[in-house]
Amino acid sequence: MLEYNVWLWFIYVKVQEGTMKKVFVGAVFFISALSECMIPINGEKEDVRSEVGKKVMAECTNVGGKAWNLGFLSKIEGVNVPPFDAVGCDIFRKIIGTSAIQGDVEELYSLCSSDSDIKALFEKAEVVRQKITAMSIPADLLARLSVMYQKVSENGSKPVVVRSSSTVEDGVEGAFAGLYESVLNLRTFDDFCQGLKTVWASNFSNNAIKYYLEKGIGIRTSFMGVVVQQMINAVASGTAFSVDVSTGYNGISITANYGPEAVVSGESADNFLFSNDLFLIKALVPEKKSFYRQNTTSSGTTKIELEDGRREQSISLDQARSVAATLKVIRKVYNSEIYDGLVDTEFCIDESGKIFFVQVRPLMNVGSQSVFDISMTDLPAPVAIGKYSVGGVNVGKIKVIDSFSKLATGALEIVPEDIVVAHRTENQWSQFFTKFSGIITMEGNPTAHPMLIAREHGVPCVIGVPDAVKIFTPYDGQWMTIDAFRKKVYPGKLPLVQVPLDKVTEIFETLKPETLPSLQELVDEGIKKKKMFRDASGDVWFVKPDTTLSGALLQLQLSSFPLRNTLLEKTGTKLLTKIEGEQRAINGKVYEKVLGSLQDQVDWLRVMSLDNFKLYFEQENALFADYMKACENFNLSVESWDNFCEKYRSLCAYMWLSFITRTSKLQHTFDMGSKLGVPKVYFSDFERSIQEKAFQEDVEFQREMIILARKLKENFGGAISDIDLERLQAEHSDLFADLVAISKKYKFSDCIDWMTPVPLRDVLRRLERCHSASLPIVEERQPLSFYFSDSPEFGEWARFSTLSKIQQNNGHHVRVRGQWLVREHLLELGKKALDAGIRDIEVVQPDGCLGRAAFNVPEDILKASTNQIRLLIEKMA
Repeated sequence: MLEYNVWLWFIYVKVQEGTMKKVFVGAVFFISALSECMIPINGEKEDVRSEVGKKVMAECTNVGGKAWNLGFLSKIEGVNVPPFDAVGCDIFRKIIGTSAIQGDVEELYSLCSSDSDIKALFEKAEVVRQKITAMSIPADLLARLSVMYQKVSENGSKPVVVRSSSTVEDGVEGAFAGLYESVLNLRTFDDFCQGLKTVWASNFSNNAIKYYLEKGIGIRTSFMGVVVQQMINAVASGTAFSVDVSTGYNGISITANYGPEAVVSGESADNFLFSNDLFLIKALVPEKKSFYRQNTTSSGTTKIELEDGRREQSISLDQARSVAATLKVIRKVYNSEIYDGLVDTEFCIDESGKIFFVQVRPLMNVGSQSVFDISMTDLPAPVAIGKYSVGGVNVGKIKVIDSFSKLATGALEIVPEDIVVAHRTENQWSQFFTKFSGIITMEGNPTAHPMLIAREHGVPCVIGVPDAVKIFTPYDGQWMTIDAFRKKVYPGKLPLVQVPLDKVTEIFETLKPETLPSLQELVDEGIKKKKMFRDASGDVWFVKPDTTLSGALLQLQLSSFPLRNTLLEKTGTKLLTKIEGEQRAINGKVYEKVLGSLQDQVDWLRVMSLDNFKLYFEQENALFADYMKACENFNLSVESWDNFCEKYRSLCAYMWLSFITRTSKLQHTFDMGSKLGVPKVYFSDFERSIQEKAFQEDVEFQREMIILARKLKENFGGAISDIDLERLQAEHSDLFADLVAISKKYKFSDCIDWMTPVPLRDVLRRLERCHSASLPIVEERQPLSFYFSDSPEFGEWARFSTLSKIQQNNGHHVRVRGQWLVREHLLELGKKALDAGIRDIEVVQPDGCLGRAAFNVPEDILKASTNQIRLLIEKMA
């Protein structure tokens, strides 16, 4: 199964450089003209939109992108915005124009326009920031700021927050996300003034300066306005985007956590995804290990660490849906008046459950008509798999950074070929990200810093990788391929291929039954793989298994066919007609001729209800357990042999049914998904979430193979496939025993007949591919996930479609493991027969004829029929 993940920055709607951009800038200029330095915006629903076009060319100092966007947001009917005001950018000009600061600012400006090194820039910027934060605000400005503070804080009874609102911030060409400062929960006028200075100083932060240079934005054009907003006592807060930031799907993505700022600061958070019809596609609720709480007696917030984590949803599904519905309104008005594209908002919810929006801005656009991908053939096992991603595919060298201090002190430097691996990244990391090839982190959410900076630079990012630093430390400095389409990281430099963008965006199409392989295509593929064949008359024959069987196994396989209808009827299904076919054994292989079309057989099972399929699934699971119990407790008695034969026949009958039952379930699931408009990319995500939670023999197989491969490599070196088996048995009997145990425990080759000796050399060749792979990640506490909960019936159909595939695959391993247990006893039976002098016995052949069978060596017993073995067991008893 493939999981896809699309470059968000390739899918954003393109914004023309002409009219819309001019309208946006002009609108900002108009609003700024309302006051010389402070723009009171009280949230009254007056019609400012009709004035936008009249003041496009107004020449005045503006209040910055965030303040204007907030002003526009406050005019939209039905959107709650906390009381706020705006400190004009001309105050900032006066502050940096004071005699104590002006000289340093001019020197910094000149450094930005020359070839001075970044170190000199940062040193001068630090001087400017220190002088701004330490300065005394002139008395005339203090009086005016006091009036604003008293108004917004309701005479000091409510805390306030100050947010950056630069002239270059929150626009179409540059978001400056997380590069400037915001200061929350200011409870006194003195703290408010200090907060203003902190925001002003952040205009010259190292992160912002690097961003100016990278984007070609002149630092002289950046002036810092400040939004002053009443602080909501938020029990939860978050972001709402008009796109899924992890894939680019045109839906509504909401990320939320407890407290007033945990989402923006990059903590693990809840994620909800709605279609534009407000159909809940998925909700992921990870374990939250920390959040921020608003101080009640002093300014600021406090980070609360949760030792045991917290699993409850930070906001309810109803609240998430309300946020999504409001975002639809915001985008509609915003797109019609200001900017025809995607929008990014921030919201918070107070103790009463009231939802406030505190920010809106456009999402930046970077367009392309093609992307790079990897070939999906001969892929190595992934080293790691994450939960969220953005970007595409890239190759690079792993650079593990386990501490920010190593970057800050220069002990480590990020270079263009690096794929950075860290526990998490935060805003202060941005200054060190100039050129790089990808990001992998353990912590984060869809709107955390690594996702934002990856989109800015157009590189892949995979976050939510458990134990990322621990996993990748052994690979530090090695080449790897980061595949953000599928949230995976592969060892080595995989070849990249360029593919058209429309080949990638197809994954956002809704489930369509017609996209499933037709039964004719399945037949053609089966014939190609020699699992089916067409005879001279045109009839199609199944072959299952497609390896030679002998003796009792061949007989049991043939006798399993009639049980299929009985197994289906046990579920309460009233079949329209019985499943029938002609069976043959040719050269030890079992064939069945399909009577009528395959579609007829699939359609017969369309009468099965969801309850029928659930019962069928439970019966099959119970049979696996009963079969293994019969094999584990097998002894040389007639009763034990008969019990094994009965369970084996039923197991084969289920395996024969698997093709049409799985096909029928998948068609039913796609029918429902099509009507609900479910994107197939999230159906794939849902399948993967089920696979992560369900026990899979293949995952356990991979884990055991990797562990043994590493042990063999440590003891022998060189190629594992060249290990001398005699030396292995003599010098490392424990490892040899592990090798034998694995060969008997899992089906890793096509052969399932118990005549075949233990293929230890084949196992060694398989182990050769495993020693450098990472162990499959099995998390003790998976995120809670809810997919398609608005349609529980569809969710159940989708779940059982996936579980059926897992169960079928597990069944192959279970069958082989049981066969090997019984095989050991039958070999012992042959040995006892030789010791007792038994060379032949009279038997009744399957066709009713009497005959004789000779037993010359113990292995001959494995070639015998069920009747021959039964009679021999009776004789030995």
